[in-house]
This record gives sequence, C-alpha cells and structure tokens, in this order.
Amino acid sequence: MKNCIKKALFIALATTLCLSAFSGCNKASDNYAFLSSYMLNSQDRNVPDDDVVEEMLLPNEALFAYKIDRTESNKVQTVYVWHNLLRRELRLDIMQIYEAVPDKDKDITISISTDGIIKINNKEIEFEPSSELSFAVLRAILPANAKVNAQTILRVFREMIIRLETVEYLGDTEVIAIETIANTGFYLDNINVSSTGVIRQVMSLEDITGKAISPNSSKFPSEPPTLTVSDGETTIIAWRGTYSWLIEGEDGMGSGISVDSAHPLDYKDSIQRLNLSQNTELTLNFESAPTSISIKRYKLNATDYDAFEKIADRYNMIIDAKVGNYLYEVIAKWDDPSKSYSGTVYYAFCTEK
Repeated sequence: MKNCIKKALFIALATTLCLSAFSGCNKASDNYAFLSSYMLNSQDRNVPDDDVVEEMLLPNEALFAYKIDRTESNKVQTVYVWHNLLRRELRLDIMQIYEAVPDKDKDITISISTDGIIKINNKEIEFEPSSELSFAVLRAILPANAKVNAQTILRVFREMIIRLETVEYLGDTEVIAIETIANTGFYLDNINVSSTGVIRQVMSLEDITGKAISPNSSKFPSEPPTLTVSDGETTIIAWRGTYSWLIEGEDGMGSGISVDSAHPLDYKDSIQRLNLSQNTELTLNFESAPTSISIKRYKLNATDYDAFEKIADRYNMIIDAKVGNYLYEVIAKWDDPSKSYSGTVYYAFCTEK
C-alpha cells in the first residue's frame, strides 16, 4: 500500500515537473526568431512563383518590398531587396552585427531600437547604419526583441552577406529574399496590417518611418555608380572606362580616385551588346542620377575616335537608337553642390542587329 502511494506521488510529481518544464519552454519560445535568406530563381529553387515576383519587382522604383504570412502560432515575414546600392549598405550593416555575435553554441538575445541602438544580451554593440534606408530594412528583418542561437545566426548572417554581395556587371537583376519567422516584434506588421500573403512595395521611406530620407544619408556611392541600359525587354550593364570620383567625408575632407582607360572602341569585343530588331528607345538607369550626360554614337567598325555623331537624350533616354552595329559612349557628370560626391565617368555599350 505504502509503495503504491509512493509510486502515485512520484508520478504526480514527475507530471507536474514535466508540465512546468513544457510551460517554461513555451514561454521561452515566445520571442524566438528564425531567419533565412535565398535568391529568387536560384539553381537550388524550383518555385514557379519566383518568376511572377521577379517580373513584379524588376525593374522597379520601389525601395524594397515585403509580405507577411500567418500560421497558427507564428508570423512569417519575407523582405525583398534587389537594388545594388541597398544590398551593399545592408550587407555592411549585417557584417557589423555579425562581428558582435559570440561564436558559442548558446541562445542569445538581439534587440534593435528605433534610434539605431542594437544590443546583444542587453549589451550595446558598436553599430553605425550605412543609411536610413538600410537601417529601416534591418529593423524590418530583425524583430524588436528576439532570441536566437548564436552559432545558427552566425551561419545565417554569413549566407546573407554572401547573397547580398553585388556583382557590378549584373546590376539590379537579382532579388534577394530574407525570411523571418517569429510570433512578435515585427516592425512592418505594426505599421501596416496587410492582407496575408500580399506583397507590399515600399515606395517611400516616409511610408514606414514617418520621415523622408535625409539628404546625403547614404555613405555610398563611394565609387562611380553602375549604369544599366534597357530596351524594355533586355537589360545590360554598361562598360565603365575613364573616370574621376571625389567623395566628401563627414569631416569635410575629400578623397578621390582617378582611373584612365583606353577608348571604348578598343574594348568593343568585351563590351555587352543589345540586340535590336527595330529602331527603338533605350533607357539609361544610373544607381545615382547624374547632373548631366552627353552621348556619342560610333559605327562598331570605326577606327577613328573622332568619327561619331552626337545623340540627343531626353530624361536619360536615347530616343533614336538605330538598328545596326553601333557603340554608344555615355559621358555622365555629377556636380550637384548639395551632394557629398562628384565626378565624371565614361560608359559604353554596343548594339547589334
């Protein structure tokens, strides 16, 4: 009888401890977050919707895009970035956090505030956002307070850093998705309770922060901007030749770089080409809009550097691109006194029939 009573008491106690532990685990997981990233239409993905999303976002004037899905116990947020400038800035921001995460197999907390303070295990880390836009995206990715495994988040950050790295000749042609799973602390969800699964495009930073991007808020471009050329169906990256570029630092001091190159006709075999079946308009897209541009058109087989015709542009568009084999040289200037950068850059691209 005594043994039965002891056995019953033991079972009751064990049950109570198990329930208590289970309850504690549930409570601890309330702010647990899982992050991952992927590239749309990458080789290891076979998702038909990727094409639809890419077609929606490329090319696009939106700053970035996002959607929020809901499961029974969590929210799943996906943030889409594709502009080279934002990718570079966000990459630098994530690298700063990566350096502060301890390389240990243990749970840590990461918190991010509206005023740019990031804490790991309640201790503020050294962090300076690359721009207001990159910080807004970072706030969207990271819940306000989240618990993560240190080694896991280091691996996830490494993957993000690799995926966000830009390749100049590709331009804004890749969409990187960053997914966050948690059940609380989503910044964008608090701002705009959207329909589940709907992709929202952020056209202005003011839409989510209540304030516009400050002039010169970005540390970039620390090098001449990339130029892409499009006929409406195909986009190529223009070759970049001779340039001079000057950046003014926060201390008012300037630093610059000058690069000399041969004439683009000497590089025509390695310059990207657009195939044109008819006369058309071409759009010139710069990462940072120049103050002015001038355009020269050469026959592709020309050997005389002075044998060109000047081409009129309208709002960074070539309105009379002819069918045929030509080389276009674009000379862009940045000399707006309100900007922290200036320079002159020579670009080139080819067309063929």
